Amino acid sequence: MIGKAIALVALTILPTLSFAETCGMLKDFATNGLLPAPNGVEAYCTVSRVLGAGRSEDCFWRYPLRSDVARDQFETMRVQLRACADGPVEVQATGVNHPDSFDQMTGQVNGIAVSLSLKDKGGLAQTLVVLRRQLP
Repeated sequence: MIGKAIALVALTILPTLSFAETCGMLKDFATNGLLPAPNGVEAYCTVSRVLGAGRSEDCFWRYPLRSDVARDQFETMRVQLRACADGPVEVQATGVNHPDSFDQMTGQVNGIAVSLSLKDKGGLAQTLVVLRRQLP
């Protein structure tokens, strides 16, 4: 309930998106791999193998290191994932042993595992907003 209230507050800040359109974006990604180009930045997507012989589609947007635009996109998508997930959203503890930062959360959207993360890559001078979905 609190997650939906936060989403509604965020949606009043972003008046161009309705709640249905917000959840529609995540559902389109989870089900079909379709993504928007927020801030005019296209996502770069690849398919990866994961433990247990599974596969995932990993999509990310690149921004300058620690840019406000990257943080804003992550926060908007974080609110969307919390509001639109089928159930609870899990926030992973993300200790890293280098100066880069890493925030991640995972939930189910249309019964498909979806992960969202924000990664500061100091060596690349980039911040990545990463959206991943489990493939069948």
